[in-house]
Amino acid sequence: MAMAKAMELANKNLDRMYFEVSKLRDKLEEAILKIPDTKSYVDKRFRLPNTVIASFRGIEGEAMLWELNQAGIYAATGSSCSSERLEGSEVLEALGEDPEIAHTGIIFSLSRFTKEEEIDYVIEKLPNIVDKLRNISMTYAKVKSS
Repeated sequence: MAMAKAMELANKNLDRMYFEVSKLRDKLEEAILKIPDTKSYVDKRFRLPNTVIASFRGIEGEAMLWELNQAGIYAATGSSCSSERLEGSEVLEALGEDPEIAHTGIIFSLSRFTKEEEIDYVIEKLPNIVDKLRNISMTYAKVKSS
């Protein structure tokens, strides 16, 4: 009975939650895509409502995670089952990205507890983090000069 009640509560207002989380995801993704040399993956219709996978040309995923973490923003470079690997994202490579870009992938995950103010905070901080890391990136310097 307890499990049935837990499932009932977890699924309560699922449609509303799906809509609200999708709206926040879309707001975050739109802001990310305004940053030059960024890309997101998988059509919104075919992915979870709470996930944005983006790449930032010239920025290693681990460096991005460090800077995001310093700003109190928590993201990931891949699934937890691949956390020990140093290769690029197999998912991004399967989507046709070259290995250099696959190393730049970041996953932002939202939940029903994510607030719009938190998304606004990420949107405010992210461009400065990207600029900072690209200014010290030898890879991005090569791309810009080409």
